[in-house]
Amino acid sequence: MYEVQPGSHPSSPQRRSGVSGSKLFGCIFGGVGSIFAILGFAFLWQYWRASDWPTVPGTVMASRVESRRGSKGGTTHLCKVEYRYVVNGQPFVGNKLEPMEVSSSGRGAYEDQQEFPPGGACLVHYNPAKPDESVLRVKAGWFQWLFAGIGMICVAIGVGAFAAGWYKGGGPQG
Repeated sequence: MYEVQPGSHPSSPQRRSGVSGSKLFGCIFGGVGSIFAILGFAFLWQYWRASDWPTVPGTVMASRVESRRGSKGGTTHLCKVEYRYVVNGQPFVGNKLEPMEVSSSGRGAYEDQQEFPPGGACLVHYNPAKPDESVLRVKAGWFQWLFAGIGMICVAIGVGAFAAGWYKGGGPQG
């Protein structure tokens, strides 16, 4: 009597050695997601760090919108602000609106310029260890949260794909 062994018939699936496609996809997708997540949380950390800084009143000396032409023909706008403030009797001049410089193609920069007109009062968040380091805004915007969120989603998908490949393949060899 002829007995067919599993995996010996031409139409039966052969167990391959090496890394499965879902494991490879999981590693690549999870790796790229990790980079996005790390960068996103680094951006957010800058805002969280500045949100703990003490504040002093300041005065806006100048504000303007800079427009930049992108490589693909679009234009982005960035609000540049200069302000003065005093910490422990020592005067300082700052020029950072927020911890991370963000430009946009929309009206955001013009709205920022209206919020901080020359001669207007502002609340300055300064680094107590380095009072010359300061910002006016410490709340992270949607961009920073989106960057971190996309990264975490990609990591979750990558881990899921890798785990599925691991489970289907029977461990590290499949």
